[in-house]
Amino acid sequence: YEKVCIEKGRVDIKAKTKAGKWHFFEIKTDNPKICIRTALGQIMEYAYWPDIERAERLIIVGNDILDFETKRYMEYIRGRFGIPVYYRSLDINKQTLSKDY
Repeated sequence: YEKVCIEKGRVDIKAKTKAGKWHFFEIKTDNPKICIRTALGQIMEYAYWPDIERAERLIIVGNDILDFETKRYMEYIRGRFGIPVYYRSLDINKQTLSKDY
């Protein structure tokens, strides 16, 4: 990312790609299923309310890695509804984010 903004415009983290596209990150601290449930509407509102696309990619960040069923759920949401939403897990000790799921 070439630009990162923290807590700007209610979004936890906004990151601008080198191509000039924004990625929005919503951070939650529950298990992955609950993180997705609570963050999905919130991050969609930030990205699309009222009728403008502000982000190319929506990323929900949680503490835990996804299990198989939750990975399938994320794939289904993207495929069925065309929402560019992904999940990443944060490893606090290593200070790293997983790849998109």
